[in-house]
Amino acid sequence: MIPAMPLPLEILRLTDSDLRLTVGELRSGGVDLRDLAAHAVIEDGKGRLDPLTVTLPGGRVSLRAAADVTATPPAVQVAARSDGLDLPPLLAALHAPQGTAGRLEFDLDLRGQGRDLRAVAATATGHLGLALTNGAVEGGSGSLLGRALADLRRAMPALGALAEGRVVLSCGATRWRAENGVARSEVLLLDGSLGKVGGGGTVNLRDERLAMRLLLDLRLPIPGLNQIRIRAPVPLGGTLANPRPDYGEAAARGALGTVEGLARTPAGIAGDLLGALGGPNPGLNDSGIPDCGPALATARGGRATIRDAAVV
Repeated sequence: MIPAMPLPLEILRLTDSDLRLTVGELRSGGVDLRDLAAHAVIEDGKGRLDPLTVTLPGGRVSLRAAADVTATPPAVQVAARSDGLDLPPLLAALHAPQGTAGRLEFDLDLRGQGRDLRAVAATATGHLGLALTNGAVEGGSGSLLGRALADLRRAMPALGALAEGRVVLSCGATRWRAENGVARSEVLLLDGSLGKVGGGGTVNLRDERLAMRLLLDLRLPIPGLNQIRIRAPVPLGGTLANPRPDYGEAAARGALGTVEGLARTPAGIAGDLLGALGGPNPGLNDSGIPDCGPALATARGGRATIRDAAVV
């Protein structure tokens, strides 16, 4: 998933220069860019882009970057942030899968070594924070959440057409701290109309393998009947390109928590669901999943709003 795309670092050996660029409007790759401003300095094999600011469809983004081709291997740093991007116009401009709405803040500051993107990721140190508010996802879309809901229905066929359609998200929050190519989550939360998904774990950027444990606290409506609550730990393995949630392992251990509200459902549905979930577990109490307020604060690095990250 992370391509071995060569980075154009050798240009830093070819020139010493100090460039400033200002563009009112620019169309690049079918995307309309406005109010672009950039300042780049190259000297003695070292380069700095500090900053590049631009208004994309959906909001404003700032970027800073630095590289040193005199080091072996070359050193690279990228810092970027946005205090808010409106996702529908941005996804439409990028021809990305539709069906996701909301306002996204991000805060990234990563550095690594290498001559291509995969090598830099494999040595990455720094952080990435994402905060989503006022969101919504179409359950049948090609989004990550849409695919996760489809996986859940395949693991528990008795859910049938549950959780299809539009899912409202009060918030989404995650922050990752990377050290030498291994990223560990500091917070992970999706809180919406179907309940909460939390958890944590690591992503190895060297081989792209996932070692995570998700926590589900879902409330799934059955039209005309009762509500089902599922509280469950779900191991997540595989890779970035092919994540593999393991619902079966949790069910086999009888660890898929509690299923509430089944007393007034038809016996067939209740029996199928309890069988798929490994039976009720009245001993599972608090879900251990944070609320939106503290999760968003952590995703933002403890700040009410995201500030610039400095390139050193």
